[in-house]
Amino acid sequence: MTLDGLMEDERFPLLWQMSSSERLTVIALLDQIRPQLSLGIGTHRGGSLQVLSHFSQRVLSVDVRPEVPIELAGRFSNVAFHTGNSSEVLPQVVSELNRNRITPGFILIDGTHSTEGVRTDINSVLGLKPTKEVVVLLHDSFNPGCRQGMRDAAWHECPYVHEVELDFVPGNLSPQGSEQSMKGMI
Repeated sequence: MTLDGLMEDERFPLLWQMSSSERLTVIALLDQIRPQLSLGIGTHRGGSLQVLSHFSQRVLSVDVRPEVPIELAGRFSNVAFHTGNSSEVLPQVVSELNRNRITPGFILIDGTHSTEGVRTDINSVLGLKPTKEVVVLLHDSFNPGCRQGMRDAAWHECPYVHEVELDFVPGNLSPQGSEQSMKGMI
């Protein structure tokens, strides 16, 4: 089977803005973890959400665009959409999870792409008081602004953090920022 064949998996038809290696990593991690609950920060067109939904019993989706739940209506029966700026919505979601002693098994942070926004999203997630192991995957560590936000996050202040690896899967910054711009570059 070719790499193109792997990427044309009919289970995941929606376009998502990750390289092939990033996609395969997300799929492999979720296939291994099979979380009861996942949290996706940054839904955009639902590309990564389709994988979160497939491998998780339930998913909480956080995105700034109010159109997201409308555009994706009927596609994901196990997803609860939370709309608004993640700097406001995410602390509320984390607070509710803590209050109910619910821990997502997997969290994907791929929302805002500014230094402050990434740092704020990570710090909000670091407010989670987990009752079990959580895997947090950060997307866009190759983007200078995102990487700075990742580096500046309060990792050292969180007693639950055991390892941080910003280059688990190397990425690349494409001029158009989409999978389409990756075609022909391999």
